[in-house]
Amino acid sequence: MSEEFQGLDEAMRKIQVYGFPVSFEWLWETAASLLAEIEPDENVYGNPIYGFRTYFGISSIGTASAILLPGQIVPAECMDGKFVTVLYIFNDQPHNYRYRPTQEQVDEITEFVGREPQWWLDCMPGSFYDGLTD
Repeated sequence: MSEEFQGLDEAMRKIQVYGFPVSFEWLWETAASLLAEIEPDENVYGNPIYGFRTYFGISSIGTASAILLPGQIVPAECMDGKFVTVLYIFNDQPHNYRYRPTQEQVDEITEFVGREPQWWLDCMPGSFYDGLTD
């Protein structure tokens, strides 16, 4: 198999996510702030994804370490080593389709984050997630 096709085959085994490049610090600080607003009497230092899911009502929100593809430009603070920290709003997996947000929800979180979402290639192979979802 040619090197070009091997690269394509490897990419096709990875999950694509649609979301925003964010810094790890922003992710945690913002989630804590959202949780403090939603549940002021609770400990706000739990899972950051819970804060985003609860605040925006998007159950498919998650985080990923994504591969920076040629031509993609991101702020340096969004880089974690050679990967990009991504807050995604959905992915390309068939079981995730039913949880996709509405356009109104996408517009709301896009305005909140202040960046346009784009497609990213998760650095983990799809098989990594087998059994982790319903």
